[in-house]
Amino acid sequence: RALAHGYAAPNITLYLSGRNQKALEQVKQQCQKKGSIVHDTAFDISNDQALSNYIQTIIEPLDLIIANAGASGGNRLNGDPESLETINTLINVNLKAPIRLTRLLMDMLMKQQHGHLVYISSVQALRGFPHSPTYCATKAGLKAYSEGLRAWIKNKNIDVSIVYPGFIKTAMSDRLDSPKPLMMSAEKAAKHIQSAVAKNHTIIKLPKLIYYSVRLLDLLPIKWADFILSFSKVDVPEPRK
Repeated sequence: RALAHGYAAPNITLYLSGRNQKALEQVKQQCQKKGSIVHDTAFDISNDQALSNYIQTIIEPLDLIIANAGASGGNRLNGDPESLETINTLINVNLKAPIRLTRLLMDMLMKQQHGHLVYISSVQALRGFPHSPTYCATKAGLKAYSEGLRAWIKNKNIDVSIVYPGFIKTAMSDRLDSPKPLMMSAEKAAKHIQSAVAKNHTIIKLPKLIYYSVRLLDLLPIKWADFILSFSKVDVPEPRK
């Protein structure tokens, strides 16, 4: 929502998607008031056919694609491991969907010979955390995918950026029962992303201190890192239906 509001302006066409039609309609109206042409479609991005159908509705050249859909879930403080349903949801939404989205758009991007792909990953892509191993794996997979893709299309005038957020004040973070150091508002995060994308930054850190702290953690001897993370007490509920 914050990114849509940030980019909304006269002579800007926005394609917005999400699962909640009512919320999408509200964002659409707000962005239209800023002068944008807005196309909104409610669907589940992990549904392959629905995603393919959505891509076919896009008729404008795409200058910027932000793959922002995400789901969270993990192990519980009561000792329950993440469920098989949670594992499937995280893989389908966080990893498979953005990869499939990219492939479905690639022919268009190659033809128009320009564009910018932005993937929303997580600082947890940089090191596995005990409370959310599958979530970390999906975000690490997205990191690796963006790196390989960037190298492959570097001569096609198509840019690739990846965002590594820490805690951002959203409905997703509100569900986590844990300390949330250096939490940023969604509006501040969106402005930071917009500024970095405009400067064509490949890696976007939100905030830098959290990003480098996790990078440092990954550079420690494994036993030390595992010991530090053993004190992490985070309760991660099932993904929202």
